[in-house]
Amino acid sequence: MRSTAYSLAAAALAAVLATTPRPATADSVPALPDEVSPQSDTYHQVYHFDIVIDAPPAKVWQHLLNRGAWTEFAWEPVAGRPGQAGEVVRLYEDQEFYMQTIEAIPARLHVMAALPSLYRDEYATGLTVLMLHPGETGTVLSMVLHQRYVWQGRGANLTRELRQSASFEAATRAAWQERYLPALKRLAESP
Repeated sequence: MRSTAYSLAAAALAAVLATTPRPATADSVPALPDEVSPQSDTYHQVYHFDIVIDAPPAKVWQHLLNRGAWTEFAWEPVAGRPGQAGEVVRLYEDQEFYMQTIEAIPARLHVMAALPSLYRDEYATGLTVLMLHPGETGTVLSMVLHQRYVWQGRGANLTRELRQSASFEAATRAAWQERYLPALKRLAESP
């Protein structure tokens, strides 16, 4: 059974995607189908990470928005103002994969939607939610990554097999828990 939070997040993503103009550079990506049959090869990947940062939420927020300083993604600006609702960025230099900020509450919440994309015959959409909470020993940053994939190809979905492999899951967790979030922590805790 799906949780209420999951249902609300899915409804919010659907509403945003239905009303959000696509970046001009992504026009060649076909739109997602309106409906997906229960027999289609659709799957979800969800990751959740927490880290305590010894800095106030406002300082963490400042570094959080400087995403290129603590991750290895391109974050190429496409539209909108950085870190504000409506901002669109291209995440990878070699793919038509775009993220749009759909909500930004300074020092509290940052929500980005993965705009519909097609990669290796899989349509993808998703949400990234970053929540900041004052804690006893600093700011607790909670991060949720949720991607939904719909296979559009024929035959075996080798991309799904890769994404759901133990080695891929371990590499994804290591990237966030051992590189990206600790890098953000170091930046925010620096004088």
